[in-house]
Amino acid sequence: MLKQIKTILKPGGCLTVIEFKKIEGPPGPPMKIRLSEDEVEKMVTGYGFKKAKTVDIGDYNYLMTFKSL
Repeated sequence: MLKQIKTILKPGGCLTVIEFKKIEGPPGPPMKIRLSEDEVEKMVTGYGFKKAKTVDIGDYNYLMTFKSL
């Protein structure tokens, strides 16, 4: 999916990922399938994106913004 998104976005285009924090408890999916901020960054930058920022969006989620290179 990230490879295809990269081909669609123009250079400088924005990709935003919202993920559940890797902490125990509801709400959200089981802990074993949640991704840490480091895991998301490593995965997305591996497809030619550069991390722009990370924002805490509550007790259970974070948002990461990436730019297409």
